[in-house]
Amino acid sequence: MIQLRLFFFSIFLFLILSHVNGQDSVIRDLENQVRNAADDTTRLRLYSELTWEYLGVSLEKSDEYAQLELKLAESIHSDFYIASAYNDIGIVLIRKNRFRESLKTNKKALEIRQRINDKPGIASSYSKIGHCYTEMNQLSEAHDAQLKALALFRELNDQVKEAYTLNNLCVIYMNLQQYDKLETYANQSYRVLSRLGDKLGIANSLNYLATVEEYKGDFNKALQLELKSVQIREEERDSVNLEGAFNNVGIYYRKLGKTQEGLKYYLKALQVAQKLENPISIALYLCNIGNVYLDLKSYSKAEEYLLQAQEITLRDSVSANRSALFKSLADLYLLTNRKELALKYYDKSSLVKDSLFSESMAEKFTEMETRFETERTEQENALLLKENQLASEALNRSRLITISILLLALLIGILAYLLYNRKQLQNKRKLDAELLVQHELRSLAAIDAEERERVRIARELHDGLGQQLSAARLTISGLQGIIQPADSKQIELFENATSLLDDAVKEVREVSHSMMANALIKNGLTGAINDFVQKLSSTNTIHADLEIVGMEERLNPTLETVLFRVFQELITNIIRHAKAKQISIQLIRHEQELVLVIEDDGVGFDSSQSKNSEGVGLKNIRSRVEYFKGQVHIDSTPDKGTTITVEIPV
Repeated sequence: MIQLRLFFFSIFLFLILSHVNGQDSVIRDLENQVRNAADDTTRLRLYSELTWEYLGVSLEKSDEYAQLELKLAESIHSDFYIASAYNDIGIVLIRKNRFRESLKTNKKALEIRQRINDKPGIASSYSKIGHCYTEMNQLSEAHDAQLKALALFRELNDQVKEAYTLNNLCVIYMNLQQYDKLETYANQSYRVLSRLGDKLGIANSLNYLATVEEYKGDFNKALQLELKSVQIREEERDSVNLEGAFNNVGIYYRKLGKTQEGLKYYLKALQVAQKLENPISIALYLCNIGNVYLDLKSYSKAEEYLLQAQEITLRDSVSANRSALFKSLADLYLLTNRKELALKYYDKSSLVKDSLFSESMAEKFTEMETRFETERTEQENALLLKENQLASEALNRSRLITISILLLALLIGILAYLLYNRKQLQNKRKLDAELLVQHELRSLAAIDAEERERVRIARELHDGLGQQLSAARLTISGLQGIIQPADSKQIELFENATSLLDDAVKEVREVSHSMMANALIKNGLTGAINDFVQKLSSTNTIHADLEIVGMEERLNPTLETVLFRVFQELITNIIRHAKAKQISIQLIRHEQELVLVIEDDGVGFDSSQSKNSEGVGLKNIRSRVEYFKGQVHIDSTPDKGTTITVEIPV
C-alpha cells in the first residue's frame, strides 16, 4: 500500500528536524542568553528560538517556552509577538497530535497577523491551518488554506516556502487519490527545489512522484524514484523520514517479486524505527517482515517477528495495523496446523475490525456535526455583520438626505434603495452558489464513501469470510480418509457438507465480485456492462440484448461508477420483481447527453403513481442521477412491461 503520509506540516519544522548535531550546545547557549537578555524584545525572540530548538528534544520544555513567550508578549502588548507565540504554541500542539486545539491557536495567530498586515506571518499561519485540516481529514478546508499560503509565498517570492507548500498540497491530493494533480504539483515542487538545491525537499517530491508511478502500475519506475529519495535521505541523515522511504522500497521490491530485496529494506526500516523509538512504526515493520517470512514458508521466523509485533501493540496500545497483524498470525497457525490458535486469532482480527469501524464512524459523525455547526455560525455572523454595515450606511445616507433639498433627497433615497436591493440580490446569489457547491461536495463525498464501503465489505467477504469457508472446506476434506466406504450414510453426509461449503464459497465470491466491480475498474463502463450481461445470459433464465453506441472514450470515473450502480440496481429489480423473459438494453452517447434505456417484457406496474410511493431502490437511483443533473423516466403499464430511461448531460 501507498505510505499514508509524510509528516512535514510546514517549511520551518523541516529545518528543525534536520539539524540534530550540536543541538544541546545551541540550547544551552540560548538559555544563557535569556538569563542575560537586556530587554523584553530580545527575550521574546530567544523564547521563540528555544521553543523551536526543544521540538526535537522535549515537547514539554518546548511548550513551556512558548507559554512564557505568550505571557511576556501580552504584558508588553506586542501584537507581532503575541501572534508569534500563538504560532509556536500551535506547532507544539501539532507535534502532540492535538490538531483541533492547534487549529484554534493558529487561527488566533492568523487573525492578529491579518490585522497588522504581516504577510509572511499570514502565509505561515495558512500553511499550518492547512496541515491541521489535513490531519483532521477536512480536505476541502485544507486545500483552500494551502492555496492561500501558496499565493502569498509566490507574491513574496519566497521560493523555498512555495516549494514546501506545493508538497503540502501533494499530501492532500494523495489522500483524495487525485493522482493527476498530485503529479502536477510534485513536478512543480521538484523543479523549484532542484533549482534551489534543497536536497531533502527534493527527496519528498521524489516520494510523491513514486506514489504516482505506483498508482499507474509502473513499480519499476516507482522503485527507482524511491531509491533516489533513500540515497538523498541517507546522505543528509534524515532519519525522521528515512524509515518510511525504506519501507516503500521494500513494498515495491515485493510487488516486483523480489522478496529477498524487499526483506532487506524492511529490516533497514525496522532498524531506523527502533533508533527513533517509534512503537507504531516498529510494530508495522515487524509485521511486514513476518509476512515476508510467511511467504517464504519460513514459519518459525515469521512467528518470531509477528509475536514481537503483537507484544509492542499490546504494550504500547498501538491500534494501527492490529487487525492485519492478528490475521497474519491466524494464517501462520493455520498453515502450521495449529487450528485452535488460528481460530482464536481470526476472531481477534474480526473484533478489532469491528471496533475500529465503530470508532471511525463515531469520529466521522462528530466531525461532521462540528463542521456543520461551525459553518452555520460563520455564515450567520457574516450575514449579521453585513446587515449591520448596510444599516450603518443607510443611517449615514438618511442624515445627508435631511440636509439636502427634497428632490435631491428623494433621488438619493431611490438610488440607495435600488443599490441596496442589488447588493442583497448579489449576496443571495453568491450564498446560493456557495451552498450549491457545498451540497455537491457533500454529495460527491457521500457517493465516494459509499463506493469505498462497498469495496471494503467486498474485500472483507473475499479475504475474511471466504478464507474461513475455504479453511473449513479443507478441514472437512481431511475427514474423507476416516469415512467408512461401506457406510453410505456417512458418505452422503460428507458429500452434502462439502457441496454446501462449495456453494457458500461460490456465493461469497460472487457477492464480493459484484460489490467490487472489478470489470468496471479494469475495462470501464462498457466493459463492466458487457460482462454483467454475459453473466446474466449464461443463467438461461432470461435473455438480454445489449446495444452500445458512441462509447469509444471513457467517462469520468465517478460518473462511470454511479451509472454502473444504477444499471445494476435496475437489472436486479427486473430479475426480482418483473418476471421478465426478455430485456433490451441500450447505452448511447450523444453529443450533449448520455442515455441508458432498459426495457423488459415483465408484469409491469402503474407508473402514474406518485414518486413518494417508489421503493428505496428507485429513490436511490433518482438521487444518484440528479447529482449529475440528470433525469429518470419510467413508463410502465400492468402486464405490458416497463421502459426506464436515464438521461445525463455530458
